[in-house]
Amino acid sequence: MTSVKPIEDTDNYTWYSSFLFLTNTMIALYVSQYLYSFIFFILFCTSIYYRLNKDKLHAFYMDKLAVLSVVFYGAFVFYSKFNKISPILSSIIVLLFLSTTYLFYYGYYTQSFCYDKDPDVAYIFHSILHVISSIGHHMILLS
Repeated sequence: MTSVKPIEDTDNYTWYSSFLFLTNTMIALYVSQYLYSFIFFILFCTSIYYRLNKDKLHAFYMDKLAVLSVVFYGAFVFYSKFNKISPILSSIIVLLFLSTTYLFYYGYYTQSFCYDKDPDVAYIFHSILHVISSIGHHMILLS
């Protein structure tokens, strides 16, 4: 059985930045990208679940599956629109994707950014990762 922390106990910035995914959910609905919207809503749910759940391993895998779903579906939508998107906007989208990859994976290997030993620093960088990825997917959706 898992236990969930009360919301008032959440001092983790990433809990708040996870709500950005709801903006992607709404914009995807607005532009009739229903699957994209659903996947972002699932990502929001798993993100909040991970941050409130003490069974981190189970919640971690659920959240990573949702992240990968958003990444792959976003790449699919981006690829399908690629010829209609300006080269500058395409470059910005790719740079945003690469920056999230850098913050996450390079940070993992160097124990910095999202994996800094100071939890506040790690939370701030992970929140920045949420902001950057949300903006990148907004650009894909609205292009």
